[in-house]
Amino acid sequence: QDYLLLNTVIKMTNYSKDQNKSEEKKPRRNRRTKVTLEQDIERAAKEVIEEVGFEKTTILAISQRAQMETSVFYKRYPDLESLFDKFVRTYDYWMNDIAHIDTKNNSGVENFQNLLLALVDSVNDNTIMQKLLIWELESDNRITRRTANNRELNSAEMLDYFMDQFK
Repeated sequence: QDYLLLNTVIKMTNYSKDQNKSEEKKPRRNRRTKVTLEQDIERAAKEVIEEVGFEKTTILAISQRAQMETSVFYKRYPDLESLFDKFVRTYDYWMNDIAHIDTKNNSGVENFQNLLLALVDSVNDNTIMQKLLIWELESDNRITRRTANNRELNSAEMLDYFMDQFK
């Protein structure tokens, strides 16, 4: 009996050592801060949207690109629309931001030409803006309507200027 008891104790000790070794071999998970997680989600969303556009972007694709579980995504955003809402506010532009209207030194035609060139350059250089404009044309939803309306409202003064110039 002593032999069996000793043999059992040895096996249990070896089992315990094996367990400790396997636990030591597991790589530690990198813990990310809230800020880092937000940055990773935004970066991943930008990359996925640039590749496939807004319509084909999924939470799973963003989560995989950000190397996180979808549950981590859902802790920050209740749904994809919430992410898009924040994302679009970051990447959308207003004509006032890119146009250089000089009413004192340029004619209405020159200012209009400058505006059109600035718009073309801006959209040409900005893949996200291209995808956003395509999404606005293809989809009628709360975000695309709000974004288009806000852009129009923020550009109203400039549009009034051009309407007066071309009467």
